Amino acid sequence: MKPRIQHIWATLFSVLLTLASLTLGAYAADAFKIISLQYRLAKDILPTIQPLVDENGVVSASQNHLIIRTSDENMAQIEQVISVLDKPQVNYKIRVNLSHAKNGATQDYRVSGQTRIGDIELQTGNNADLDHQNLQIDLNNRRTETTTISSQILQILEGERGFISTGQSIPYTQVWVTLTERFASAQKTTTFINIQTGFSVRLRSVHNKLLLEISPTFMQMQKNQTIVFEQLSTMIAIEKNQWIDLSSIMRKNDEVSRAILARSSRQNHEEIQLKIHVE
Repeated sequence: MKPRIQHIWATLFSVLLTLASLTLGAYAADAFKIISLQYRLAKDILPTIQPLVDENGVVSASQNHLIIRTSDENMAQIEQVISVLDKPQVNYKIRVNLSHAKNGATQDYRVSGQTRIGDIELQTGNNADLDHQNLQIDLNNRRTETTTISSQILQILEGERGFISTGQSIPYTQVWVTLTERFASAQKTTTFINIQTGFSVRLRSVHNKLLLEISPTFMQMQKNQTIVFEQLSTMIAIEKNQWIDLSSIMRKNDEVSRAILARSSRQNHEEIQLKIHVE
């Protein structure tokens, strides 16, 4: 049974390639190639190849094949990039340092003395000798500042995503709902109660340079549901064995990242510093 299924799939794939060739026949002046990959799935490197294709070119992915139509010059450039990408996946270790700086305000009240309301006399504290109708209220304002430092270690394969959590589970309040509705492409979040916020990271090696893709992310651990804000992703070139301040980069990038890295209430404010080190 299995050989027959494989034969059917092979036949369908052959038909699709034939249709693609016929469809692209009108562009005989351009180069047309079906490039078979040895180590990677075509869909994994397609996002890297698509921006490189000429304006009038076309690229698509099927299993371990990339189907490309573009100019001869552009085809040569793309083939060079593919030769770099089509290698065994590297396993990267990412060290994460998180610093949570919190400051807040508290108020303490102390009432002492005595007073009379009608026929009722009220007395509090140790001030029985105070004059009649003498009531003293002490108000003490205090500010607190605390810093908590933690670390994480991620092991991820090249081209695959890893999740950096910026804290504990927090309520999925209207603020987060609004951000999801504005920026997330998929909104399967109506059952969320609590979420973990953080960033998805993905590494790719191109021309001996590491490209780091960073995306703000919400995750509900109990139900294994994740919202990756892909349209807010940013790509930066980094060097191995150097500390990168991701919080500074992402604060400038988008509103969701700023909400993840800074939280405020009436009396408290929290700032999160996030640094990573790739090995």
